[in-house]
This record gives sequence, structure tokens and C-alpha cells, in this order.
Amino acid sequence: MAYSIGTISIQQNNAIITGTNTLFERVAKAQAGDLLYFRANEQDVILQVAEVISDSQLRVATLDGQPFSPEFSKNALGYGLVQNFTATTTAKLAKGIADLQTKWHQRESQLTGWFASTDDTYPITTFLGEQNAIPTPTKIAELAHVAMNASSDMSTMAQAIEANKQSLATVEPRIAQFDKAYPLVISASNKVTTKHDEVVTAHNDVITKSSAVATQAQQVSNAQQVVFELKADIEQTAQLVELDKTHSHAAAAICTAAQAQTQSDVQSVSADKTAVEQLKSDLLTLSDTLNNSMANAQQQIASQAQQTQAQATQAQADIESAAIDAKNTVVLTANTFTKQTASTERNTQRHAFNAMNASNQAIIKHDEVIQASAHINHDLAHIAQLKDFVIDVNAAVQTSAQAVSLDALHSKANAALSALGASMLSEQNIKLNTAFNGLLNNSLTSTQINELFPI
Repeated sequence: MAYSIGTISIQQNNAIITGTNTLFERVAKAQAGDLLYFRANEQDVILQVAEVISDSQLRVATLDGQPFSPEFSKNALGYGLVQNFTATTTAKLAKGIADLQTKWHQRESQLTGWFASTDDTYPITTFLGEQNAIPTPTKIAELAHVAMNASSDMSTMAQAIEANKQSLATVEPRIAQFDKAYPLVISASNKVTTKHDEVVTAHNDVITKSSAVATQAQQVSNAQQVVFELKADIEQTAQLVELDKTHSHAAAAICTAAQAQTQSDVQSVSADKTAVEQLKSDLLTLSDTLNNSMANAQQQIASQAQQTQAQATQAQADIESAAIDAKNTVVLTANTFTKQTASTERNTQRHAFNAMNASNQAIIKHDEVIQASAHINHDLAHIAQLKDFVIDVNAAVQTSAQAVSLDALHSKANAALSALGASMLSEQNIKLNTAFNGLLNNSLTSTQINELFPI
């Protein structure tokens, strides 16, 4: 019969075979000369053991003694190790049989003690020489009793589970309803929180507005005082306007008089111009007359031509000087009249501008007072609206908060009860599965029982 515990692996061009859970030395008692066979790449391979290195390593060679040098690598191969008894002496065989009998008697003694023991566990030596604590029949009977009690508890628990299932059947619609309502509740809660924040902000705004109103009230009081002062200023300005109007009327009268004077001056200038033109005409006529007289004198007094010429020249020079003087006088009079007219017009325009400016300032001040009064009335109305809105929102928030808090408490309580029941059922199922698995595998200990089912 071949030894085949564990698996082996071969490496390319390597004569050492590595095993996994093989125990070549302690269990197989492998020695040089034993035969090793395995199948790889659809081929049967038979080798002989050249050296036992450890429980997990063998150095092998071919049957003709040549070192084993595989052309490939393989892992997790099944194998068979056949002991070669040709090199075993009778003494070694006898010692092996004696050791086997000793282990047999030791196992019989331990099993007898195990049956008779009243302890929870009893030490049993394995084929590797290791001692393991195995539960005794007494402990197994206790475990069986515990298992029976656990079975009864499981039956009771099954009934409770069935009752819980029936209860859950009625709870599930409520849970589904809660799952549907929960986002709405969360949304409503968020809205309430947002609205609360808005209310707080609005309250702070109201406080700020109240302070602003107080400030504005003070400003209104100050503005009223300013209005009174402005009213007095307006009355004074009105008086000034009336005075400016009077001045304007006077200026207008002056302008009228100046216009009349201007027209008179224009008429005078026209008359002077007419006179000058008449004078010029007279001068021309006189000149013609003189020229005729001179011509006649030249014809009549040929001998006195030089004297008469000198007198005529002097007379012409005097006439030209008189004409130039008259012309300069007329130009000076016209310039003086133009300057006086421009000055009068500027004064009239200045008085009219002052009157218009004063009237405009009075109108602007009056409009500002009306606008300030309108703003104050608008702010007072807005503050009253904000106060009413804050009161309504605060009442709605308190109502919504009470309803949401009650629904949230009910929902949380139902969810907590459901989660607690499911958690307890899951823990009991896990403990029972662990206990049955340990009982079936013969590995259930008293410590595990006490941990799984504490009293």
C-alpha cells in the first residue's frame, strides 16, 4: 500500500521534490531506496528516493541512479510512496512492530481512560505523537443535553420567529410606509430647519430693522427738526424769491426802460445819422457850389487864381476836419450806447438766473422733504408686514416641529424594535449553527458552550 498524504511539486532541472503536508520523515518513515511515482503531462514517472531531506523535501533519482532533471515544472501533483523493505533488517522490522504495539497499547489505555473519565476533556496522543484534549463521553452527554435544551429553545425560538414573521407581516407595510414617508419627513425637517434659520435670520433682520427704525425714528425726529429749519429756510427763501421777483420785475422794468432808451438812442442815432447824411449832402452840395464858384472865380478872376486857390484849399481842409470830428463823435456815442446796453442785459440775465436758481432750490428742498416722508412711511409699513410674517411663520414652525418630532419618535421606535429583533434572531441562529457544526465535527468544547449559551 502506497503512502500518498499531501501533494508534491517538481521544478525544471531540479532533483529536489517539495511536498505540501507530506510528513515524509515523521509519518511515512521514508528512507533511501523507496520508490516514488506520479503522473504528469500524461506520463507515468517512477523514481527512487536518494535522500530524505525533511518532512517536505526529497532528493530523487531515476531507477538507474542518474540525477532526476525534469524538463518542466508542475505543482500540486498526487503521488505514491512505496517503502522498499529489501534494505530493512529483521531487527528494524522487530523494532517497528514493537513501537507499533506500544502505540497501540497506549491508545487502548488512553481510550479506556477517556471512556471512564468524568472530566470535560481527556488527553489523546495522535499518530504524530501530539496530545490533543478530546471531550469525554460525560461531556458529550452534557453537550447532548445542552443540544436537546437548545433544540427545545430552538423550537420555542422557531415559534417566536413565526410569531415575529406574522408581526413583521403587519410591520412591513408600516415600514414601507415609513420608508416612503421618511424622505418626506427628512425633507420637511430640512425645510423646517431652513425655515427656522430663515425665521432666525428674519428675527435678526427684525431686530436690525427695529434698531434701524429706532435710528430712523431719531433721524425722522432730526429730519423733522431739519424740515422745520428747512421750512423756515424755505419761507426765507420764498421771501428772497419774492425779493428776487421784485428785483426781476425791477430788472424787467429796467430792461424795458433800457430797451426804450435803446430805441430812443437808436432813433437818436438814426436822427444823428440822418443829420450826418444831411450834413454830408450839404457838404457835397457846398462842395459842388464851391467847385462851381471856384470855376466861376477862375473864369472871372484869372489874375487872382493863386490866392483864391489857397483859400479854397483851406476851406476844404476845414470842411474835412469838421466832417471827421462829427463822424468820431457819432462812433463814440454808438460805442457808449452799445456798452451800456450790454451791461444792462448782463445785469438783467444775472438777476433772472438768481431768481430761477432760488426757485429751483426751494422746489428741490420741498421734493426731498416729501420723498423722505414717503420712505419713512414705506419702511414703517414694511416693518409691520415683517412682524406679522414672523409671527405667522413662528406659529407654523412650532406646529410642524411638534408633528415631525412625534412622527420621528414613533418611526425611530419601530425601527429600533425591528432592528433589535432581527439582530437577536441573527445572533441566535449563528450560535446554534456554530454549536451544531462543532458537535458534528467533534470539536465542541465546554468553553465554547459557555461562550455560546451563557447562563
